[in-house]
Amino acid sequence: MPPCIHHLTNLRVLNISSNRFSDLSLDALATLPALAEVYASKNALTGSLFPSTVTVLPSLRTLDVSKNSIASLAWASTTTSLSLPALTYLNISHNRLIALPNLSTWTSLISLLAEENAITTLPPGFTDLQQLHTVILTSNDIKVLDDRIASMKSLETLEVAGNPLREKRFLTMGTEVLKREMSRRLALTEVMNADGKGGTMVLESAIVEHEEGEDEMF
Repeated sequence: MPPCIHHLTNLRVLNISSNRFSDLSLDALATLPALAEVYASKNALTGSLFPSTVTVLPSLRTLDVSKNSIASLAWASTTTSLSLPALTYLNISHNRLIALPNLSTWTSLISLLAEENAITTLPPGFTDLQQLHTVILTSNDIKVLDDRIASMKSLETLEVAGNPLREKRFLTMGTEVLKREMSRRLALTEVMNADGKGGTMVLESAIVEHEEGEDEMF
């Protein structure tokens, strides 16, 4: 990256795809107030994408770093707070990621493409993203899905084929069917955790009411 990059204060779109960059110089890019789109697929990026000195990019809306060899998005990615509040599109497919950072501040995220990695779990804050519409997590190492996915109202596409899920039936379920099943599981869990007498009768009643409610909705 040229040393003068930090002087380009009006730079809005940076496209360096299909080159041999090994570093994005995010320290410099983070100082650019207008930068909204970064395309850096098919390069030689490795290690951690965001250095420890960069914890927020307030104006970044699109980030495509697919087809590199990135091992993590942020230093200590499972705990580091990386704030990308304006990000709507993230493509990190075909890398070497094993985890994603906390996504709770990525409130504008609509599309998350992360197939062909080694991600083992859904990241913290994932089910809080109420704008999220499309999630592609095929061919990772995820074993368990979070039942709270049922509450993600905007989520219309969730692809998890090619993961070693403990519940294999989820691999071929459509997104709406999957959310419906998780909603059922959440309802049953709430009833089972409820205190009071007649637990079995309450549980059976809740199952019937939940199924009748589904019949009215679908």
